[in-house]
Amino acid sequence: MRRTPFNAGWTVSERANRFEERLRGSTGQLEVTLPHDAMLGSTRVPDASPAAAYYPGGTWEYHRTIERAVGDDDAAVFLDFEGVYRDALVFVNDNVVAHQPNGYAGFVVQIDHLLHDGANDLKVEVRAYDDSRWYSGAGIYRNVWLLEAGRVHLAPETLQVLTPEIDDDVAVLQVGVVVRNQSASLSNASVAVEIDDADGIVVTRCEAPVTTFPGEALLARQRLTLPEPHRWRPDDPYLYRCRVALLQADRVVDREETSFGVRTLSLDSVRGLRINDEPVLLRGACVHHDNGPLGAATIDRAEERRVELLKAAGFNAIRSAHNPLSRAMLTACDRLGVFVMDEAFDMWQQPKSEHDFALHFTDRWEGVIEAMVRKDINHPSVILYSIGNEIPDAGRPQGSRLGRALAEKVRSLDHSRFVTEAVSGFLIGGPELMDEIRARIGAAGQEAGGELGLQLHGSALRDRRRAVSQPCDDGKRDPSGRDRHRMARGLSPPAGDRRLHLDGLGLPR
Repeated sequence: MRRTPFNAGWTVSERANRFEERLRGSTGQLEVTLPHDAMLGSTRVPDASPAAAYYPGGTWEYHRTIERAVGDDDAAVFLDFEGVYRDALVFVNDNVVAHQPNGYAGFVVQIDHLLHDGANDLKVEVRAYDDSRWYSGAGIYRNVWLLEAGRVHLAPETLQVLTPEIDDDVAVLQVGVVVRNQSASLSNASVAVEIDDADGIVVTRCEAPVTTFPGEALLARQRLTLPEPHRWRPDDPYLYRCRVALLQADRVVDREETSFGVRTLSLDSVRGLRINDEPVLLRGACVHHDNGPLGAATIDRAEERRVELLKAAGFNAIRSAHNPLSRAMLTACDRLGVFVMDEAFDMWQQPKSEHDFALHFTDRWEGVIEAMVRKDINHPSVILYSIGNEIPDAGRPQGSRLGRALAEKVRSLDHSRFVTEAVSGFLIGGPELMDEIRARIGAAGQEAGGELGLQLHGSALRDRRRAVSQPCDDGKRDPSGRDRHRMARGLSPPAGDRRLHLDGLGLPR
């Protein structure tokens, strides 16, 4: 499939009411190049949310034209949005073709059925409310791609490379891709797969026929053997490339490709986490999606630079907080050798902000999970999926049932990685724990008075956490108690205090 960057030539404007604009016309259009954070162009107001850096919410409209040449009626045309914040509505010639309420899930939409010869109008509406506990930005803040192919093609985002069997002599590769027939006739084609090493040399290949009827979409699977596989490791992040061609009468009609790594992944309560049969402790950092003063726009080099800085500081793992990572950051983690825990949600059915994704969760969570796994599955850096962060629902029967459904959905799409959840002890304890905390705060307040009592109670909780992570007299951590459980999960003991101390020495201000 021909993939063309579609980031240039856009305009953006704030929008108040579509019906009023039909009468008076829109004003204030600004020419922009994507990725773009529309919120940065707003004026801060004191009564806006501090989580949004005091920028108010609003609605914005992105606009550009898309040209269709005479005679291109047989081309299948798609738009690939890596991320739009938030509640995106996509219009082609004033026809709605997509609605994506989640601000972090990528989506692909087919548009050729609505195109006519010449210039076509494309609009994307976005909305940002009081819907996030951190700076979310607003707008088409990740890349957009124009995809074009024939009526018989390899469906976008369906190429997967799995490595079910690996040893020192050979790796078995399972390559799958969906062949879609949108023509009016039967298609006799073949799928050719080639695997290149890091130097671009073909190391294995195969080809198999695939027949599709009009309107069908079939998953074509092929098994290949890779001799003497070079394994992907943090200190040697070796990447192969898989190239797939769809052929009809020995003519290539479509292509797709992806990079991938060969590595084993295992986890148990005795030996902990192992990569390529070697024990690994994760020294991780939680990373939000924005780029600080640059805003929420996902700049590929900025994503790569953050990974470089984290690895130079001693981290070997990243947890996305609290939404799926960008493609650019995953690619950087693959290339630089950094593990990833990709997180799907910050809330389920119970909201944390007034207008957050909880309003759409019940109807749309499966699509978000599917988009995350499709994005991640070929990235060797991804070793864990997190189904949620500090979820209030999790301490209740309905939340337990929902958590199981989320985990099983992930496993049904990718059984090669592990599933976890970022659990908060305060939230998982339910109302009883919160009542106890409030009672203790009240008692401390009566003894010490007002805010001082609250501070004393907070200090007691902090002291309990520090006591767990204190080293033994010989300078080594006691592998008992909570540290042992951390090691069984493949997690290093808490490093926050030590990291703050080092940062304080290097950055005294």
